[in-house]
This record gives sequence, C-alpha cells and structure tokens, in this order.
Amino acid sequence: MLVREGIRKEDDFLQGKWAEEKTSGGAFDGSYLDKEKFGRMLEDYYRMRGWDEKTGIPRPERLTALGLTDIAQDMEKYFR
Repeated sequence: MLVREGIRKEDDFLQGKWAEEKTSGGAFDGSYLDKEKFGRMLEDYYRMRGWDEKTGIPRPERLTALGLTDIAQDMEKYFR
C-alpha cells in the first residue's frame, strides 16, 4: 500500500504542465484544469472508495471489508 511509503492526497493531484498550462491544439484547445473542481472530484472518488476525503488514506473499516485485516490494523495509526 503506497500510504505506507508516504504517498498522500497531495500526490494524487496533477502537477507540472498538466496543472499549470492551458492545452494547445485538438478539441480542448485553450482549456485548463480547474483545480477546485478537480479537488472536489478527488474527494468524491475517495468517498466512493471508502477512503478518508481529507487525507486520501483508505479507512480501516473499508480495508477490513475487503478482507485486508492486517493492512487495516496497520492503517489504524493514521486515524488516531
């Protein structure tokens, strides 16, 4: 699980030219990433997956429901 390697919500957000520059060419020429909208979409994704919306970390109860009890116990420390 990447959480144990230090991956967090910030790492799920697009970075670099993908988040900073407008597109050029094609059907979406001149469009750009709406960071606020992308953030809400990311939180919706976390919520649907049973993850914590603020941190992007899977909730222990979700991991347990998936049969990942040992990992769920390991993730408990992130929710204290």
